[in-house]
Amino acid sequence: THAHDTSALRLAVRPKLWLLDRDGCINADVGSPGVVRREDLHLIPGSAGAITRLRLFAPVAVVTNQSARGKGLLSAAGLDEIHERL
Repeated sequence: THAHDTSALRLAVRPKLWLLDRDGCINADVGSPGVVRREDLHLIPGSAGAITRLRLFAPVAVVTNQSARGKGLLSAAGLDEIHERL
């Protein structure tokens, strides 16, 4: 489907914001400890196009709980690099 084709997306109520989980929704969930290197990040096929279509209706924000960051397995700079790739 073309990125601007909204025929398959009909909304009864227009959202103000889409909140999408990162792992398993946008990129492949690699299991524990998660994506800890840029090279570990692989988009789920179709996710980028779906986000493009969602943005026609409202802004999109990505939310993520990175336990690897809390456990010290991933630095803030490393997480920033991963998100830059995303």
